[in-house]
Amino acid sequence: MKRIVIGLLLGTVLVACNESAENKQANSTERFPGFTQVGTDGASARLYIDLSSIKQSDNLVQLKLVKALDAGYVIQDAITNCNDSFKALEGVQYRDDGTSDKQYPGDEQPLPFASKPDIAALVKKACDKAGVAQQVATPAVEKPRSEDKPKTAESALPEETPDKLKTRAGLLEIARSDFNSPPDSLALNGKVIFKDEGSYLSLYRVFSFADHDAVLFASNCGGSGCPMNDFAFLVVKQGAEPTVIKADDFYAYPSAVKTAQDGNTVKLDLGFSGGKRKRATLEGEQVTVRLEDVPPQPLEEAQCKWLYTDIMPACVEARSSNSDCTEPQGNFGGFAMRGVAAVSDYPGFVQSGFDQQCQQICRDGKASDYAVFGGEVCSKPKPAGAMPAPSTSPASADKVDALKGCENLMNTAGQALECIKGNLQPEKDRLNAAYKTLFDALPVEKQAQLEAEQKAWLAKRDSECGKLTDETPASDGMGMAECIFKFVSTRADELAKMPVPAASAVKNDGLPRVKEGDDYANVRKALLADGWQPYHAPNADTCMEGDTRCQGRPEMEACAGTGMANCNFLWKKDGKTIAVHTIGEGEPGVTGLSLVPSEEKPTAANTQGEWYVSTAKPVLVVRSTPDVTGEKIGTVPEGGKVKVLEKNIKADSISGRSGSWVKIEWQDTVGYVFDGFLVHIL
Repeated sequence: MKRIVIGLLLGTVLVACNESAENKQANSTERFPGFTQVGTDGASARLYIDLSSIKQSDNLVQLKLVKALDAGYVIQDAITNCNDSFKALEGVQYRDDGTSDKQYPGDEQPLPFASKPDIAALVKKACDKAGVAQQVATPAVEKPRSEDKPKTAESALPEETPDKLKTRAGLLEIARSDFNSPPDSLALNGKVIFKDEGSYLSLYRVFSFADHDAVLFASNCGGSGCPMNDFAFLVVKQGAEPTVIKADDFYAYPSAVKTAQDGNTVKLDLGFSGGKRKRATLEGEQVTVRLEDVPPQPLEEAQCKWLYTDIMPACVEARSSNSDCTEPQGNFGGFAMRGVAAVSDYPGFVQSGFDQQCQQICRDGKASDYAVFGGEVCSKPKPAGAMPAPSTSPASADKVDALKGCENLMNTAGQALECIKGNLQPEKDRLNAAYKTLFDALPVEKQAQLEAEQKAWLAKRDSECGKLTDETPASDGMGMAECIFKFVSTRADELAKMPVPAASAVKNDGLPRVKEGDDYANVRKALLADGWQPYHAPNADTCMEGDTRCQGRPEMEACAGTGMANCNFLWKKDGKTIAVHTIGEGEPGVTGLSLVPSEEKPTAANTQGEWYVSTAKPVLVVRSTPDVTGEKIGTVPEGGKVKVLEKNIKADSISGRSGSWVKIEWQDTVGYVFDGFLVHIL
């Protein structure tokens, strides 16, 4: 039931000064054009009803009601069954100046009106106007003939789910267990028959059988973190208690579900799970779920292209938190993580190939050709000669070093490979030692350059030699190991020959050195010992109770409650202000350090102009004003990147999330969104 628009109800407000009681009553009526006064409710509240708004739906009559109070008025939608009760479903309390800042829940429980003559008069007017008798008889339902065998074609679930569905046992509605709860209950003819407290319920489809109806519905934990629905059937039958039918593994992405009825059986296609087709069947009052093998096939083209164009960039972005690119997927945002998880259930998806491609583009910033990607990840035919073959014939001098002591094992590939790996490890240790010595001696700007060079070298090595893993066949691994040995040995010699700057030659910028990945607690102790002082920015975020990342740490500037749980901590010394960046829950790990320019105030306002990604599913609404009542001027899809121009404009709570309204720029639109569905991009 839609909330009544205040503009349709308000007329000119007349000022009542020095008037008789009769004139005051007349003026009160004129305040609500189209409404008729029917009595009072309590000592001072007057009741009005808009007879032209009355609608009849099944056995229920809906009406619009105004309860005029001393301090203002309440606009409500109400509902009655014309028997012995009526219920005010929802309403908003307004002051006489037309403004409102208070939600008015209305009468949540049905109220008997037999003992309240004025309310009884209101109900009688509504029911008489609707032409409904005071005692509504239940219409007779013609049962389908036994020879009728309902059969429907397979169809997808509706994208927009209804709040109500008609059944032969009455009207089934989505309801709330209390005013502040999500729609977590089902009500049949106004009576709650099922509740999944705290969940979000959806109605989908009614299936009719000889003596009962079965309603497909689902529950969801809410938010973008819950892409799948838990499905169930509600069986309703006149004269019997409703029954809920559930089953293990009866869950799916709603967009993938298709249904069909064949006689007394409902069949559901639930999409894919683990590369197999997932199906469910309702027969009688039992649901069974099964997995069916499918023939080998490539991944669907649209999904393969989505992985290549939309997800590969996320692998590159993961370098900011996973510099060695060992597990880039662990740093994916929610939309990418859920999307890959969904696609991974489809036949043709190769998880190991995707992992390798993601690591490769994370390291060198360049993706394979789409044809190569399709062969490795999507089970498409691999193009001939797409990947360079690993070197199997290294130069003789290199081969002697790599095969030293392994000559007598060459007839047994497995033993020979382990021997070559044994020769390779000391060279790796030599390279790592030379790299660390040089890196530690370089100034910050030169360290970044060396790191970039090393990543480029790694990419070239893996491109020419291939990646040697525990799953690599020994026959292929021998050539790979020899090639890698050559690369590692040559690079170790190069690093060892590079001049190491003397300590006096290293630029002293007065900034502390932090180790990436170190616990912030350790870095904090080192900063205090070095004379740095915590700096509390005037506009810093408030540390939430129980948040161990920032409790007892006044230097906290901002800590994100979602996504990668990143925090910024501010420190001052000798006129300099630095920001220490961390990531992770519990005791966060340090990701880096930056100097806060002196011309900027080191406050939370410095985050203006930063980029965030939307986690709202399916879209985040952009409004003209920082409020849910603001005009909708645009939408940001899940995963869309917005630029935050101004933060902490107005605190709010939406869908159980606490946050603030922020001013953002999205494409060519500037407006306001709720930041409870935004995650900062590091």
